[in-house]
Amino acid sequence: MKSDVKCNMVLYFHKTPDDKVFYIGIGDKYRPYSKSGRTKWWKNIVNKHNYVVEIVLENLSKEKAVELECYYIKQFGRADLGLGNLVNMTDGGEGNHNRRHSKETKEKISKNSAKFWLGKKMPNEMREKLSKSHIGIQAGENHPLYGKHHSEETKNKIGESNRGKKHSDKTIKKISKSKLGQPKSEEHKINLSKSLLGKKKTDVHRKNLSESHKGKRLSINHKNSISKALKGRECSSQKGDKISLKAKERSAANGNKTSKYKGVTWSKDRNKWKASFSFKRKFYFVGYFDDDEIAYKKCEDLKIKLHEQQPQES
Repeated sequence: MKSDVKCNMVLYFHKTPDDKVFYIGIGDKYRPYSKSGRTKWWKNIVNKHNYVVEIVLENLSKEKAVELECYYIKQFGRADLGLGNLVNMTDGGEGNHNRRHSKETKEKISKNSAKFWLGKKMPNEMREKLSKSHIGIQAGENHPLYGKHHSEETKNKIGESNRGKKHSDKTIKKISKSKLGQPKSEEHKINLSKSLLGKKKTDVHRKNLSESHKGKRLSINHKNSISKALKGRECSSQKGDKISLKAKERSAANGNKTSKYKGVTWSKDRNKWKASFSFKRKFYFVGYFDDDEIAYKKCEDLKIKLHEQQPQES
């Protein structure tokens, strides 16, 4: 019974005339003597010193030849990795495992790739496949920058390279959608706060912020965060006096009056005091009165009645 495994592979060394091994390869009986398909580095050595072929082993199966090639490359060491004198660009076997491209090759690949995709859009199926193939590969501890931080010099370089660049409206919307609903960590909030400290917003920025907040209600968390931020802060007496004077001037110019009682406001249309309040998330209008104290008492009386009507908890 004949074996299905073909044993026609050879393992060979390429040496310089002074007997130094500079390349290890495998192939059929003709491959050791062929110059085609060699790297530029290999050709430079051959052009300078010429070369000698040494057939180390013959009649090898493909699996055995690959195994031996990997073994001998590891033993002699690759020059591009600083481990030896070999000009091999891979660790042996099939494919480009652990191969390092030269700068020239990288530039060629980049240019060819850019030309191919110029003016084209990647199909959605291809995008999904790429996205799935990258999941978990460079995340967490697998990421090359995990646990590392950029130096100040690198940060400055990144900042200078991005200075003056503006995202398109489409990109801004995509970034906004991707970050929507993502909670910021306490450390992130502190860093954002520090980065904005002492910086003044432009008129355009203020206008955009105002328009973006129109019709929106503050969440309970937002209110609490504002309350915490303002807790313990006091306006200077000078600033407080300025605010008070401006409020009085504005009120006098509009013909308005202010009351010391909560829930009582001056109605300019009726020229009377308006009494109203909220209870259990419902709004109650009490009426218009000539005196703000009477208006306040009416509000309190109605509040007492509403409390009495509430069912008592057992």
